[in-house]
Amino acid sequence: MSDGKFKYFILLAEMRTGSNLFESHINGFDELSCHGELFNPGFVGYPLKESVVEMDLKTRERDPFLLLRNLVETVSDTLPGFRLFSEHDQRVLDFCLEDDECAKIILTRNPVDSFVSQKIAEQTDQWKMGDLHKRKKAVVEFDADEFKSFVAKRDANTDHIEKTLQTSGQSAFRLKYEDLNDLDVMNGVARFIGARKMQKTLSQKMARQNPEPLSQKVSNFDEMMQSIATMDFASLREASLSGAKYQLDVKQFYCGDTSPLLYFPIGNCQRDQVLKWMKMHDASVSNNQNKAVLNEWLKSRNIRSVFSVLDHPVDRAYKAFYDHIFLNGASVFPWIRKNLIQYYDAPLPSDEQMENASRETLLGDGYSADQHAKAFACFLKYLKGNLNGQTRARIDPCWASQFSVLAGLSEWVQPDVIVTPDQLAISMAFIESKLGLKPIGLPDPDQPDQMFTLAEIYDAKIEKLTRAAYQIDYNRFGFKDWA
Repeated sequence: MSDGKFKYFILLAEMRTGSNLFESHINGFDELSCHGELFNPGFVGYPLKESVVEMDLKTRERDPFLLLRNLVETVSDTLPGFRLFSEHDQRVLDFCLEDDECAKIILTRNPVDSFVSQKIAEQTDQWKMGDLHKRKKAVVEFDADEFKSFVAKRDANTDHIEKTLQTSGQSAFRLKYEDLNDLDVMNGVARFIGARKMQKTLSQKMARQNPEPLSQKVSNFDEMMQSIATMDFASLREASLSGAKYQLDVKQFYCGDTSPLLYFPIGNCQRDQVLKWMKMHDASVSNNQNKAVLNEWLKSRNIRSVFSVLDHPVDRAYKAFYDHIFLNGASVFPWIRKNLIQYYDAPLPSDEQMENASRETLLGDGYSADQHAKAFACFLKYLKGNLNGQTRARIDPCWASQFSVLAGLSEWVQPDVIVTPDQLAISMAFIESKLGLKPIGLPDPDQPDQMFTLAEIYDAKIEKLTRAAYQIDYNRFGFKDWA
C-alpha cells in the first residue's frame, strides 16, 4: 500500500519512551504495520523472531539496506514501518533521515521517568507488559552521574536528528509519551503517515509497567530531586535544537570556589588524580552541569586557568574496552560485546564466566592475558570502523576522538591549557606558577583495579591498531607510542 507521499515510516525514539505502546496502537490501523526493531544489533524485529521479510540477522548484517528495500517491496497490503533507537544501525538512521519518502515520527518522554523505567527494567528483566498479573516491581537507586550520561547520549542523538531534518527541509510528527493513549493524536499520526481509515478505539493489549509515582520507585527520591534541581533544565529538554556532537557530554566540569581553577575532563584516566590536586588547592571544588553557573564563574574571575587533560589514545581505548566491553553489569554495552564475539571473533569470556569473576577464576576457565590482548585487538579494529562511521553503533563519548570532544567543548569555553598525560606534572606546576598558587606537587595516581592490566598485554600490534583508529588524535596532539 503506497499511493501517497510516503513509502514507509520510522519511529525515532529511545528505550523506555513508550515505543512498544506506539507499535501496538499503529498495528490497530488496517492500512499500517510496524515491524519492531528491524535494526536492533542483537535481533531482527523482535528478540525471539528469527527473520522479517525473509531476512535473518546474518543477512541483515551483510546488507542492512537490502532489508529496508525488502520491507518496502514485500509488504504490499500495508504501509510498513519500524522502530529505530540511537543504539541501532547509524547508517540506516542517516539514510532514512535523508529519504523524503520516509515518514518520521519522533517520540520523547520526560528523561527522569525514562531513566527510572530503564533501571527498573534492567533489574526485573521485564521490558514489555501485557498481563499485569505477571508484573515485577522494583525500587531502584538514582545515580546522578549515570543520569547525566544518559541525558547526554539521548540529546546528542536528538541533535543529530533535528539538524538533519532542518538542513534537508523536512518535517516530522512529534509525539510525547503522554500522547500515546490519546485517540485523536494517534489518528493524527496515522493520517500523517498516509492512512485514510481512522480508529474509533485504541488497542488495550499493552499496559504501563510502572504506574506508581517516582517517590515509590526510587529509594533515594529526595536526593534525586536535589540533584535534578542543580542541573540545567535545558539539558532535560524534550527536543534539542543545537549543540556540537559531543558538546553535551563535556558539561561535567569542575570549578574551584576560592581558587581560579576550572577543569574540563576530556580523558578519564587521570581524572581522580587531577581532582585530588585541585582539592588540595580548594577544598570546595564543585561539579555542575549548569551553563549559567559556568558563565557566572567565568565572569567573576578575570584571572583564571581553564584546562583539560587528555588520555593517551591507548589508555583511552583500553579503559573503554575494559569498563564497557570486558566487564559485565550496568556499564556494559551488551550489543557491541555480542557483535565483537560474533563478527570480530573476539575471544571474550561468556556472561556466565563473568559473574563474580576474578583473575584467578578466568585463568582457571582458560581466559589468559593472551586471550585478553586478542579481545582488545578485536575491539580496536571495531573502533576504527566506528569512528569512521562504518558501523551501526553511534560513537560513544567515552571513546570518541578527543579532538572531536574538544571541538564540542569550544562551544562552551576555550581551554588555555591542554595537558597530555606525559606532561601532567609539569603542566600543573605551570598553572600554579601562572596563578600564583602555592606549589604543592601532583599527588600519586591511584592504581586501576583491573583483572588484566594494559601493561601486561600491550605490544607493537596494539599500538599500531590504536594509531589506525585514533590517527587524528596522534597527529593533532603529537602522542608518542604508549610504551
